[in-house]
Amino acid sequence: KKVMAPGSEPAGVAELRSKLQPSLLGFSLAGAGGGGFAVLITKEPNQREHVQEVMAACKDLGNAYVCQAQLALGEGMVVSRSQ
Repeated sequence: KKVMAPGSEPAGVAELRSKLQPSLLGFSLAGAGGGGFAVLITKEPNQREHVQEVMAACKDLGNAYVCQAQLALGEGMVVSRSQ
């Protein structure tokens, strides 16, 4: 996305991605116009607190919050949302 749309990744998101990189399998942005959504897949399960701590240390993330999703094989996806 960054190649096709330079400037599409805000500075705060770039900082978040950089700081989380060692613990991620994947990171993608969806949406646009300041109301986007970042999808992160961590290497280890149950990393919500770690992600929140890193987010708190990043500038320019506004009112960002973490929504946690877990994939239970054979059972589908279980999604919980908290702020």
